[in-house]
Amino acid sequence: MSKSHIIDYISKIIRKIQSDEKVGSAIERYNTEHLWELGNLILQYHPIAADKEDITGEIMRHLHDSSIRCGSLLLRNAETARRTWSSSEEYQGIAEGVSYGKLKAVLPLFDPDFILEADVKKEDLEGLMRSLRDLTYEQVLDEVRRFRAKHDSTGASMDFDELYSDLYEATETLANIVNQKDFDTMRSIRSKYAPDFLVEIRRLIAAMKNEKVFQEQDKILPKRIGKGMNESTSDFDGELSRIVHKLSLVRQATPELRDRLRKRVGISRLGEFSTLLKAISTDEELRRYLRGKRIFEQIRLGHINIKQEPA
Repeated sequence: MSKSHIIDYISKIIRKIQSDEKVGSAIERYNTEHLWELGNLILQYHPIAADKEDITGEIMRHLHDSSIRCGSLLLRNAETARRTWSSSEEYQGIAEGVSYGKLKAVLPLFDPDFILEADVKKEDLEGLMRSLRDLTYEQVLDEVRRFRAKHDSTGASMDFDELYSDLYEATETLANIVNQKDFDTMRSIRSKYAPDFLVEIRRLIAAMKNEKVFQEQDKILPKRIGKGMNESTSDFDGELSRIVHKLSLVRQATPELRDRLRKRVGISRLGEFSTLLKAISTDEELRRYLRGKRIFEQIRLGHINIKQEPA
C-alpha cells in the first residue's frame, strides 16, 4: 500500500476507536477492539516512512493535516499491542470487553522486551489476563503495582509509550511558545525553573545518546534531579515532571533499559525537546534558535546556496 492509503486506513481505524468518545471525556471510552489493527497498519507504515527516527511524529503530522484529532499515546499503545500479540485473534482473547484504561495500564507488563529482560514466565501473567474484565480500573492498578514489586526490581516494565507521549506533548507546547514568541509564558517557565535546573535536564537527556556519553555525563550530574516536582498534572509542568522522573529511573537502571529507551522513544525526539528547552531559557538563546531555524528554512527552499569546495 502507498503512504497515503495507509494514512487513510489509519484515520478510519482511529475514528472507530474513538466512536464512543465524547469531547472532554476520558480516554477509557476508547473502543479497544481495533487497537491491534491500528498497530498493524503503523508497522506497515514503518518501511516507507520518511522520518525513520520518529515515525510516530510523522504519522501525527499527516493526521493533523487531515484534521484527525488523536493523541500520540494511542498510536504508541497500538504499536505495542501489535508487537505483543502476534495475531488479532490472540489480542481479542485478552482485550475483548476490557476498557482502554485497564488495557493501557497492563501493556508494559505484556511487552515482549520486558518479559525477556525480567524473565517473566507465562503463568505469571495468566492470572492477570483472566482477571482484567472483572477488576475495576483501580484494582488493575493495584495488581500492576504488586506485579512490578515482585518481578521488576530494575524498572524494566517502564511505560515508554507514556514517556514518548509526554515528550511529544511537551515538545509541541514549547514549539508553539517559541514560534509565537510567547514571552509571557516563557517568563513564567523561567520563573519556575532555574537556568541551572534546565541545564541539568538537558545533560540528563544528552546522557541517553549512548553508553559512552552516559558514563561521561553521569559523573557530573547531580545524584537527584527534579526532587519534589508534581507529576499528577496534565499541563506542561506535569509532562516535564514525568519526563525527568522517568529519565532519572532509566539513568539508575541497566544499559539494556537505556538501549530500549533509544529504540522506543528515539534520540531525535529527546534532542528536539532539549533544543527547545535551551531556546526558551533566555532571550538570547531564543534569538539564536529562531535565526538558525530561518536559515535552515531558506536553505531548504533553495534561497541560500551552500557552495562545496572541490575535493
